[in-house]
Amino acid sequence: MQTCIGFDIGRSSVKIVAIWEGQRAEILYPSSVFPAFKITDDREAELVEKETIQANGRDYFFGETAMFQGQDDLVGGMRDDWIYTEQHAALFLGGLKKLKAANVPGVDSAIIIMGLPAAHFASQK
Repeated sequence: MQTCIGFDIGRSSVKIVAIWEGQRAEILYPSSVFPAFKITDDREAELVEKETIQANGRDYFFGETAMFQGQDDLVGGMRDDWIYTEQHAALFLGGLKKLKAANVPGVDSAIIIMGLPAAHFASQK
């Protein structure tokens, strides 16, 4: 059975459900993104690596790390077209990273169902 993943990247949080071979994983984290910067403390750098992702050649902190290390960079998150931004891409790629860290099998070849703002339903269905 192939892994199926449902993503809802909302304005306040990212909600993910993965289902495979009768098993289920749920992941939830804040929809926060901030451009990453070098962390000089080795222990802290190791911790933030878990919520650091590259989108379009730029590194981003996401989730709780983005909230703790900087200010939220989702000023465009209040617009319906924010799904086309690098920040949205970082949240999506961050979700895939979290699924892999949770040992969800088949993430790279999964069927992914994505929630979108209602205004985009007609053009994206």
